[in-house]
Amino acid sequence: MHYHKRGFTIIEVSLVLAIAGLILVMAFIALPALQRQSRDAKRKEDTMIFLQALKDYQQNNRGQLPQTNTVPYAGEDPDNSIIHIEQDGYKTWNTISSNAPWAKFYTQYLGDDFLNPDQEKYTFFIQQKLDNNTHGYDTILYELDTYGFSNRWTDFYIFLQATCENGKPKRSNNSRNVAIITLLETGTYCADM
Repeated sequence: MHYHKRGFTIIEVSLVLAIAGLILVMAFIALPALQRQSRDAKRKEDTMIFLQALKDYQQNNRGQLPQTNTVPYAGEDPDNSIIHIEQDGYKTWNTISSNAPWAKFYTQYLGDDFLNPDQEKYTFFIQQKLDNNTHGYDTILYELDTYGFSNRWTDFYIFLQATCENGKPKRSNNSRNVAIITLLETGTYCADM
């Protein structure tokens, strides 16, 4: 009996290499999208942690939220800040080391380990009142469209006395309601309490 060793032909080897290359290209294309989705999932999870911390704060403070009317002006440097608060149309910024009630809330209820996917402290903008049902949300969408996610100046937009309806903040008559718009790499996320 004669035994012939048979190897792969050039066509077979080329076909296997082409398929392997295609799989590799698909993986490189899909990887950034998977990473974005993972970071956005963390942001959504952290939004819920933030809301739970607010509920805990309310339970310990007779149903009240941290005050926003006692915030001293701290300069216009959002890059070094943790909290952005709008009061009567004026924007002020406070660092986490300040004695502002929201800064204390962040320190006491969320702590130093409450970090965004870039391993930086979350920043949030507090809007005391929602003038109409969509004004604040429209501004957020405009900023995202104009400047892009990577140039955002805050992570969470907190609307006091508001709830979420169809993914947007809506004014509420209940002073204990809070709606949070979280900026995601793939859009926005609205959660409320």
